[in-house]
Amino acid sequence: SKIIRSDIHVILDDVLIPKTGGSPTNRVRVLAQGKGEWLTVPIQRESGVNYRVCEVSPVDDWKPMLLNKIFNCYRKSRYFDITHALLERLWTFNAKKLSEFNIHANEAILSCLVEEKPRVVKSSDLLIKNTGSKRLVEIVQAVGGTTYLCGDGSSSYLDEADFSNAGISLIYTKDRKSTRLNS
Repeated sequence: SKIIRSDIHVILDDVLIPKTGGSPTNRVRVLAQGKGEWLTVPIQRESGVNYRVCEVSPVDDWKPMLLNKIFNCYRKSRYFDITHALLERLWTFNAKKLSEFNIHANEAILSCLVEEKPRVVKSSDLLIKNTGSKRLVEIVQAVGGTTYLCGDGSSSYLDEADFSNAGISLIYTKDRKSTRLNS
């Protein structure tokens, strides 16, 4: 919903991925037989080495296993034929890097949900040097934005003063007054 409500969606493809385990970059939690289960795209990496999201590649032959798992979990679901057809189209996209696949998947899914998609920008193209809240402020400024749509849990780590000092408004996702931000 954050992407749909935005005019510009910045994909953080130049941030570090955790050294081990999964992250929202390569996994998603789904409902399978009534309980939560992770769908994970296995990635190639050496344990203990820091990689940026745009540097990691999926392991070979990961797609059939995940597509089969989705099929088995959801084949009796309403609208499965439409969803399965979309997934099969996504699976035919050959991306060398995980971030390329994720960007392609986001855009394909958005095409099914909305007529007017937000502009997509990769953070690696912005050459941002700051970290934390200052990084987010610099990203918003780099794309000409005036408002940052942040997740409900982000108040625990965002420095709201950084945004205020830069003249950038914050809207938390729980505030769903408008469908589009127009900024």
